[in-house]
Amino acid sequence: MAGKFIVCEHCNAENKLEDILQERQVRTNLIEVGLLCPCGIWTHSYFTSPTLKERVVKLGKQITLFQSRRTDVAWRQYKTMQDAYKAEFEAFNHRWRRKMKMLEGAA
Repeated sequence: MAGKFIVCEHCNAENKLEDILQERQVRTNLIEVGLLCPCGIWTHSYFTSPTLKERVVKLGKQITLFQSRRTDVAWRQYKTMQDAYKAEFEAFNHRWRRKMKMLEGAA
């Protein structure tokens, strides 16, 4: 399986996603994820935290459980967890983008 390639908008270089994907520890419970091109340009992607990373692991376990059982109950459990994660992720990113003045009209 070939890796996904990303083209830098600054230098037009094509790089493998896994080669330029970076995490930066901003604060104790805040990690910024983005792309760092070899030309030095950083492109923000999203914020995460250790708690959100744990939720992703739990989601992975839940989808594995669904795949092994293939029941409606297991699917609903996965979808419920996924929806809760999405809402928490979006709220977390909105809050931190506002605090970091990354949103238009952020105060």
